[in-house]
Amino acid sequence: TCALPIFWYLMNFVCFGIFLANLSMITCKKAKNVFINIVLAYVLFLGIDLCNELFYFILDGSQSNPIYIGKVLIPSGINNLWRYFEGAGDPKIIFPFMFILGMLSLIGVFIFYFKKESVLLECE
Repeated sequence: TCALPIFWYLMNFVCFGIFLANLSMITCKKAKNVFINIVLAYVLFLGIDLCNELFYFILDGSQSNPIYIGKVLIPSGINNLWRYFEGAGDPKIIFPFMFILGMLSLIGVFIFYFKKESVLLECE
């Protein structure tokens, strides 16, 4: 039973890594400079975090209690995500949220890179 929480922590980190990699893939289509790409990816991350916190505020009205939809924990912002691992004690309750983040960002990458002609024109 000791190895099972480690598996869920690793799965959460993998999903969050996919999310961050996809954010940088979305921004690198528009920016050729590496520094600008890093700044754009960070601004996109903060925008998504702000939307998440706004959604959280609309649902709860205050950010004092964590919100659960079924058995899935919805964190109050992506920046506050890691504190819920310690407070909840069970990393698998946040895994569906992390998985949804990774899948939504993957869909975003597919939408941005769907037309090959536009990708080739932007790279020239």
